[in-house]
Amino acid sequence: MGARCKLRLCCRPPMLGVLASIAICLVPPQAAFAGLSDRLPRNEKTLLSAASKKAGGRILLLVTVLSKCLLRLLIAIFVCRAVAFAQVTCQIDKLVGNYKMALSLKGIKFEFPNRMVISNFNFGVKGKASITRTSLFGYDIIYGSGGSQVVFKDVDPATTLEVVNDLCGTDYFIGTGSDFRPAAKGNLSAAVSTPLPSGQASQSFFVQDLNGDGNPDTVSVGYSIVSIVLLAADGTVLSSRSYSVGSDNWTGLAGDFNGDGKLDLAIAGGSTGSVWILLGNGDGTFQPARSFSAPGSSLESLALADFNGDGKLDVVAPDSNSSVVWVFLGNGDGTLRAPVSYPAGPPNIFASILAADFNNDGKPDLVVNTRSGIAVLLGKGDGTFQAAMTSPSPSGKCGAAYLAYADLNHDGKLDLATAANGGCLSLMMGNGDGSFQAAQSYTVGNNDPATLAILPFTDGNFLLFTLDALATGDMILTLSPGDGTLLAAPFYQVGGSISAVAAADLNGDHVPDVIVSTYPRSSADASPAVDVMLSRSDGTLGPPVAYPLPNLGSGSANSRAMAAGDLRHVGKQDFVTAYSGLSSSGSVNVLLGNGDGTLQTAQSYPAGSFPAAVVLADFNGDGKLDAAVANTGDTTSSTDLGSVSILLGNGDGTFRAPANYASGLTRPNSLAAADFNLDGKPDLAVIPSFSIFGTPAYPGGVTVLINNGDGTFKTGASIPIGSPAQFPLAVIAGDLNGDGIPDLAVSVAASSNQPGGIAILLGNGNGTFRTAPFIADDDDGPSDLAITDLNGDGKPDLVVVHQVGAAYLLGNGDGTFQSEQHFVSGNPNVVAVADFNGEGQPGLALASNAGALVALENAFPAVAVSPGTATLEPAQTQQFTSQVFFNNSRAVTWSISPQVGAITSSGLYTAPASTASQPAVTITATSATNPNNPGFALVTLTPGPPAAGATTPGAGSGSSQSFVFTFSDPAGWQVLGVVNVLINNFLDGRQACYVAYVAPANTLYLVDDAGDAGGPYAGSMLLNGSGTVSNSQCTVNGTASSAVGSGNTLTLKLSINFKPGFAGNKVVYTAAGDTGSGNSGWQALAAWNNPGSAPTGPAVGGVTPARSNNLTQTYIFTFTDTNGWQDLSVVNFLINSAIDGRHACYVAFVPSTSSLLLVDDAGDAGGPYFGMVLPGSGSVSNSQCSISAGSLTASGATLTLTLTITFTQGFAGNQVLYLAARSNTLNSNWQAVGSVSVP
Repeated sequence: MGARCKLRLCCRPPMLGVLASIAICLVPPQAAFAGLSDRLPRNEKTLLSAASKKAGGRILLLVTVLSKCLLRLLIAIFVCRAVAFAQVTCQIDKLVGNYKMALSLKGIKFEFPNRMVISNFNFGVKGKASITRTSLFGYDIIYGSGGSQVVFKDVDPATTLEVVNDLCGTDYFIGTGSDFRPAAKGNLSAAVSTPLPSGQASQSFFVQDLNGDGNPDTVSVGYSIVSIVLLAADGTVLSSRSYSVGSDNWTGLAGDFNGDGKLDLAIAGGSTGSVWILLGNGDGTFQPARSFSAPGSSLESLALADFNGDGKLDVVAPDSNSSVVWVFLGNGDGTLRAPVSYPAGPPNIFASILAADFNNDGKPDLVVNTRSGIAVLLGKGDGTFQAAMTSPSPSGKCGAAYLAYADLNHDGKLDLATAANGGCLSLMMGNGDGSFQAAQSYTVGNNDPATLAILPFTDGNFLLFTLDALATGDMILTLSPGDGTLLAAPFYQVGGSISAVAAADLNGDHVPDVIVSTYPRSSADASPAVDVMLSRSDGTLGPPVAYPLPNLGSGSANSRAMAAGDLRHVGKQDFVTAYSGLSSSGSVNVLLGNGDGTLQTAQSYPAGSFPAAVVLADFNGDGKLDAAVANTGDTTSSTDLGSVSILLGNGDGTFRAPANYASGLTRPNSLAAADFNLDGKPDLAVIPSFSIFGTPAYPGGVTVLINNGDGTFKTGASIPIGSPAQFPLAVIAGDLNGDGIPDLAVSVAASSNQPGGIAILLGNGNGTFRTAPFIADDDDGPSDLAITDLNGDGKPDLVVVHQVGAAYLLGNGDGTFQSEQHFVSGNPNVVAVADFNGEGQPGLALASNAGALVALENAFPAVAVSPGTATLEPAQTQQFTSQVFFNNSRAVTWSISPQVGAITSSGLYTAPASTASQPAVTITATSATNPNNPGFALVTLTPGPPAAGATTPGAGSGSSQSFVFTFSDPAGWQVLGVVNVLINNFLDGRQACYVAYVAPANTLYLVDDAGDAGGPYAGSMLLNGSGTVSNSQCTVNGTASSAVGSGNTLTLKLSINFKPGFAGNKVVYTAAGDTGSGNSGWQALAAWNNPGSAPTGPAVGGVTPARSNNLTQTYIFTFTDTNGWQDLSVVNFLINSAIDGRHACYVAFVPSTSSLLLVDDAGDAGGPYFGMVLPGSGSVSNSQCSISAGSLTASGATLTLTLTITFTQGFAGNQVLYLAARSNTLNSNWQAVGSVSVP
């Protein structure tokens, strides 16, 4: 799989002795003519002695790979917890990287994403029982419907992450990563799905070689059935069968429980409390299941190991009904002893368990996740365990639902990785004594995962694999650089749920800090508060510092919105929150900033009932910030339908009594401030509530409140949203179409008859709006949205958050937007925009109502380079141009890595004179004002393919001939690895005069009659020497043969004697390959006739000239018949690269009527045609050639046609001239009599 396949895609294993090396592959093109495909040279590969060391290394690598495949398979089986997820249809959408990092792949520097998300992996309906197989990074990935772990195998450790050009298939992105932006496109293998024989959706799924054929087979554990699917090497199904096994099964593993060397199965029976054993017969079939029970338990996962050192496999299973782990010691005959329980923690243990040596004493231990933490039971080596010790689980939302282990920091101690809710992935470093350090948590997904696995690579890096199966179906891969960390956004947890988020510089360091408004999720959480998280110099956030909000009495209080501004004109940021309880009127809370990162005690000011949103603006023109608050009103009252409160600021951080506006409003829930009528005074756009505390939703539109300039308002336009009216969620204002007039973006909830999405209302400049095309969402509608310029092109973009995570929509600058692009965000419900790293690019703070927060930096490039890719041959040039974004300096600095070739200060790159050893160069354009986000382009350097040059003579006749062949390579003739000469009727290595000359070894091989380029050979010899090599078709005389290289050209002289049995017209094909992957392909550059007995009946005479290279050429074709030319019924000539009438210059001449017929492009000899009569005038044409009227002469046994043929440029290349003649009873068959190189 993967890169390993690429190494031997065309090559066979090396053989012993002088032929113990493999070089390049010269595979002839497939013959288009039906019936000729079986004549192509089999295993068309040639040899390169000088590459023997390299080839031998590759074979050794294969052995290493195969041994490591088993290790990878065991890791997958033992460390991935089984958990239900639905069918994967592998409709890959995109891959987004996070936090760029340069990786060196075989000496080439790429910008590679440290985290990748293959989105829309599309887990289907659970009842669609199937298995699916694909591949990524050299691993086979096999997964099952409704199933469990994704199983990895077949990693090629030598290639590390060399997958940029290696995967087969379509539609995922790889390259320069970004928090918001897709990277360059690469490939993922196409998935193949197979129905399960039972049709019952699997609860778990795993892979093993069950029949000993070396190929992975699959086991799908259904509710009451275990389905076995045996697979061939190519993934096709050999057989399938199901076995009845109890009920409520959860997961299973394979192991040898009776010591017969055949794999058996262990199945966890869920609520039955049973472990079922199915003994294997070694052929992929199994004996009936036997159960071994732990009464009253619920066993949902398993681990296997020899816990008592008797050489017999044992089973452990955590009990999700109680606080114990059950240990079933094996008897070695396929039975298990009565289980023994070991306390592990409080009840309701999660069904994840690992067996490994966590304290380095050589004895397997157990790790299980419990409600109170990670429980470790150290094994004593006799089948018993020490009392459980507990390490704290990741805090808050992270938890530890799924476990995997590896030595992630290379200190010789096993570490833990845990995955849990909200796309959280945590690492816990092992102390080597069975305990673990405090977890470091990261945001890598959007929702709850479905599995966890660790993929190790030989460079010391790891990829942690999770599936975001419960919402998006994303496949997520996160890079760990081998130091115990993940290269992903840190996961921050605060007390309580987050209802609002804002960003502002609280401590004067010119870097925005993050402020969240929280409320209790449970009695364990703190009171409502505003939490401050100061930005650190390393780009992370400090711990949250809570500032309590006032107690509103009975019911749960909730600060539902927040705004920041300098209320006192002192250069310090202050905060205003809209605050309400369940059964009391709300207030506006003001927390004044001290300028050092701290806030003063909250001060409350009355507002309307149940405030939901707040904005700050100077509504009365006195230069002091005022507050506008949307109050939803008392949802238990039919008269209190809410209002908008205006609190005029006093300029000292205090506010006056509110003025309330209710006319024309229905339960205001969100509002935005902007000058909608261009009178210089901020107006308000207000939308109604979607729902409050579970009450019915209120459909409606946007109501505009026009500012009178003194802080009072009048009701303006009312703009409906949708027809029928839809349910708005949030509203923001900004100039979306670049006309200088504020517009509105309104998030809209899905309804029974319309999807959720975003309504765009374009401002008319008079307080009214016109609707733009509705942007349908792929979810129920965004809960929050923001306007910013993410990619620095001067056009406003949208950021939205909804149930399946966050997404962005790049703006077109006219009020329309590109398609929604999802990115990893941790399942947020609110978003704030700020430049968190001081680089002039907007970042995002995203928070969830579960108290989780992630801050993402913007990795859109500050510079774009065009073109993004280029392929250059030696000394060729490419002009690159740059486009600078985000108001940075237009000037850029150009650089290249590695230092191959040269680039000027204006971006003109010149490839080196020789490019044989350098496959790629990264072009970098860096802005001086934002050096951390440069632009990139990739130049692929190629020496140009080797070429098969002239063959001399280009035509002729004789049983012996000294031929001269030339071959060239732009990097020098020394780069040539193998050159070939094949002489036969067609491009077929069998029964041919087929020669391979290995240039670095100066050795010529003559392929035997079987035509296998991989051998055996009729003989070999060093050139510029003596001796001969022979097969049944020809003899090559070494004394008169030679090979001489000079400059870029290799000249091969071969003295060939043809055998009488090889008589007839032959095509002389040549090909050249270099020591890398360059290949000229087979070229027909000459024709030769080996005389035989005189033909009887119709025959081909020949063509003059037999060799040409002109676009227009006059040809003389001769045909004979021993019964007289009048006996000829049809004569043909066909000019093409092979005997194929399609897209050829294909002519039939009927002597009896003097009719010349040019077959059309479809190539059907039965017509239609383009015809004319000879002699005559005019011409006939198809897409390959045009034939001018010529002459006809016939005398005795000979018919001669003289025709002028003009070839089209689309027919360029080396073509063969085939002739044929037939009478009513006899046929000469096709004969190759010449060749033409169409320029």
